[in-house]
Amino acid sequence: AHDIWVLTMGETPTIRPFLTSPASEHSPAFSPNGRWLAYTSDESGREEVFVQAYPQGERLPVSTSGGNGPVWRRDGKQLYFTGVDGNGRKMMAVSATPEGASLRLGKPVGLFDLRVTGPAGAIEQYALSSNQGATYDVLPDGRFVMIRGPGPGGTREIVVVQHWFDELRRLVPAK
Repeated sequence: AHDIWVLTMGETPTIRPFLTSPASEHSPAFSPNGRWLAYTSDESGREEVFVQAYPQGERLPVSTSGGNGPVWRRDGKQLYFTGVDGNGRKMMAVSATPEGASLRLGKPVGLFDLRVTGPAGAIEQYALSSNQGATYDVLPDGRFVMIRGPGPGGTREIVVVQHWFDELRRLVPAK
């Protein structure tokens, strides 16, 4: 099982366990303000994303039907992860709103499909890392950068998904 440890730098660096259990915890991602740590755990029998107050405190479930590889938006107001929505793997987003010492999380929303139609019509999935961590990042302007899985001949490519926010507005009208 994997656990999450914290390394504190300074004159005398120290390392200490943060999350240890019989389950596998991995893919840690600190919120931009350093107050929350998102991570993946398989304690329920499938991988799900959680957020834990740092250095201690409240733990909140993020994903509801499987999740992996959390990445925070640069302002900390949203958390992204790969998950399942409907009939396939999607990039998911959850709003994150600070409320005093707590954090209010919204309902996971599917942003875009992580499958693409290949030259032969086959469905290819964007690459997953060997440790199931994030294989993507979110740029400050909201664009995603990710690695597409090997295509014919084993080649990899970088794909930038633009204008996904326009698609999200079309799917989820403003209230």
